[in-house]
Amino acid sequence: MPGGVRLRIARHSDAVILVGDSLDVALHDGRRITAGANLTSGTGSDPMAFGHDLHRRLIEDFLKAITSTDHPLTVDGEAALQAQAFISDILSAGKQSL
Repeated sequence: MPGGVRLRIARHSDAVILVGDSLDVALHDGRRITAGANLTSGTGSDPMAFGHDLHRRLIEDFLKAITSTDHPLTVDGEAALQAQAFISDILSAGKQSL
């Protein structure tokens, strides 16, 4: 596909669309979250040619949260559990399609 891979994942009323290095999240409550337009992404002839920007940002956010009283984590435990449930659903769907 020109411009890289397009991946759409839906769970209940939420949807995640990943196109190249751009992420668009549509939540059931109407909120939209977008990220990544300037990130390095592995597409084309070398799908593993992606940078470490996202991991670096997560680590920076975690370090700020544990070293500062005025910087809460971007993602709390409840949101992390919801993400894990979403990933579990993806893995289960993949097993069922085999």
